[in-house]
Amino acid sequence: SSNYSTITYTPGTFTITKKALTVTPTAGQSVVYGTASPSYAFTVTGFAGSETAANAAGYSAPTCSASGYSATLAFGSSAFTISCSGGSATNYSFITTATTTATIAKASLTVSAEAKSVDYGAVAPTLTFGVSGWRNSESAANAAGYGAPTCSSSYSRTSPAGTPVAITCSGATATNYSFSY
Repeated sequence: SSNYSTITYTPGTFTITKKALTVTPTAGQSVVYGTASPSYAFTVTGFAGSETAANAAGYSAPTCSASGYSATLAFGSSAFTISCSGGSATNYSFITTATTTATIAKASLTVSAEAKSVDYGAVAPTLTFGVSGWRNSESAANAAGYGAPTCSSSYSRTSPAGTPVAITCSGATATNYSFSY
């Protein structure tokens, strides 16, 4: 313009800030009675464009942990809280305020019928079993709510010699355990 002798251009700048990612612990998780606190699942949402955790620059995943969890918490006890923390990436910050709860699942015990032998025509022997998989130094003698299984077979005094006869067990109970036979 004729009214100005010099026009000066001053470049402007803008700052690129990190985009926030939201970390949410997965709902409905459980921990098996008597086990150490595991790694808890979570989702991370809010990536820009087609970026994911797999290709975001400098991505390091957050971790989730349980507050109030102990390997001795009983099945059916109060739920405990899972929360997440940490996480880093070149272009992202992490919001880790979401929490959820988890529960205790029964541990599995295996009941195995013990093999027996009997002479043809003899009275059936007492059927016995073994239980494996106990947690927290428990046993049949001290596990809460333990009720022993019963075992049976189709053996009769007239069962032919050399014929295998299955022994099956069922009906065991315990507060913190489920059973497989």
